[in-house]
Formats: sequence, C-alpha cells, structure tokens
Amino acid sequence: MRNYLEKLKKFLKLNLREEGYYPLLIELFEKKGVKAVQLPAKTEVGFPDIKVFQEDGFIVGYIECKKPEEDIERLAESEQIKRYKNYFKNFLLTNFTSFKHFLNGKEVKTVKIISYDDLQKGRLENVNLKEFEELLKDFINYQEKPIKSVEELAENLAWKVRLLKEELLKELKNNQGLQEFLNLLRNYIIHTLKEEEFADTIAQSLAYALLIVRTKKDFIKKEDVITDIPESLSIIRDIFLEILKIEGKELSWIIEEIE
Repeated sequence: MRNYLEKLKKFLKLNLREEGYYPLLIELFEKKGVKAVQLPAKTEVGFPDIKVFQEDGFIVGYIECKKPEEDIERLAESEQIKRYKNYFKNFLLTNFTSFKHFLNGKEVKTVKIISYDDLQKGRLENVNLKEFEELLKDFINYQEKPIKSVEELAENLAWKVRLLKEELLKELKNNQGLQEFLNLLRNYIIHTLKEEEFADTIAQSLAYALLIVRTKKDFIKKEDVITDIPESLSIIRDIFLEILKIEGKELSWIIEEIE
C-alpha cells in the first residue's frame, strides 16, 4: 500500500490529467486479485471511469475518479455522484487520496489515506493504511444478491436500457442505416414515430431479446439474438444487425453490461 502512495506522489509532480492517474488505481486493484478496466469516455448520460470485476467476469463494482486536489465531500453532493451511487450498487468515489464507498445508494465508509498537502510535500508518515485496506476488502468482497423477482430484474436492467437508448439516439443522428429503418417504420407502421420513441423501443427490444436468449443458454453474446428472431420480424432483425455493425465503444460497453 505504501508503494501506491509513493507512486501517487510521483504522479502528482507530473501534473497529469485525471485519466493519467487511472493506471495507478488499476494496478492497485489487480494486485488484490481482481481485474480493473478503464471504461469509454463519458456519454451525456454517463457512467463511471473504472469497472472492477472477477476473473470469471462477475462485476464487483465501479469507481468514479477525480483529481487529487478536488474536494471529495463536495463531489459526493453533485448530481453526477448522486446518480451513480443509485445506479451502481457497489460504488467508489475517489480523488486518489480519499475513498468513499457506497452500497445500494448509501455511504458505508469514507477513508482519507493522506491529506493533499502532505502528499504534495512528500510527508508519507502519517497515513491511514489500515482502514484503507479494510475499505478495499469490503468493496472487492461485495456479492450482489441473486435477483428473485420480476420487479428486481426490471430495476436492475432499467438504467442499462436507458443508457442504451441515449446512445442509440446519438447514433441515429449520424447513422444512415438506422435513419432508413426509422423512416421505414414511419412510412408503413407508425407515422408519428419520434426519434426518441424509436431509440427507446429498440433499446427495450434488444434487452428483452437478450433476456430470452439467456433463459436458454448459460452464456450469451449479442450475436445470439439474431438467430432466434423469426422471419415474420425481419425488420427488427435487420435493425439489430445494423446495431451490431456499430463500432462505438460506449454502445458496445452498454450491451456487454446487459449481457
């Protein structure tokens, strides 16, 4: 853990952007036996900076990072963090010197390892490593309760579907293939269909299709959906095929989360 602080002190002198600190945190978690990856650049709806997961792919939690000089207490009151702590059941907010751990929307522990002033001056003697170790252990050992009802399932998927909708809405503005499908639906089925309604319908349909496939298989990929769509729903199949061709990292990440 002192190695983390030594490296953080060196990173601070480099005057890095926020994302310049990510490798330090990723390395810290991977030394704890879990995987950590930087997520794509934020969308308008947004999602945290880092995802932590087990070797088998089971998601441990998410981390939102801010620069070391930022006030973590003030940040915790921002609309962005209020949204994240409610969306993500196991969530960390950090400025690399302090960590706030939220479970199911509620703060359970805050640990300040070192003051920003002490870090700047290289004073690493008076640090709070024991509580920091405990916080990391609690975060990594989190086990999400199994979903036991339709209501819980809907709640768990809802924010992911909303993110997917927002990404599809952005993609629609520049994707000629999706625009053609929207016009097709407008011309022959729903004349008053709005772009937002189209994106919402497709997002919900794709999530539901993945759910249906998941009831039949232990592991799924978005490509599995296409083979199960009947000929009578060829328009839906063609729309999904168009979505699968999209190479945007944000869109791919959201679909992977639903998977």
